[in-house]
Amino acid sequence: MVNWQWIEIGVLLVVMGTLFSLLGTMGSIFGFTIAIIIVGYMINSIRNKKVTIV
Repeated sequence: MVNWQWIEIGVLLVVMGTLFSLLGTMGSIFGFTIAIIIVGYMINSIRNKKVTIV
């Protein structure tokens, strides 16, 4: 069973990572920070056994 929500998040992260890498160092730091926040949010959601994307 495939959870399309996770796939969409993964694609979004890849696209965001690509865009930020094109922006240079500041962009990559910004993107890395956002990625950590998103990953932390996803882990927290999994622990709570409910995933809600705002």
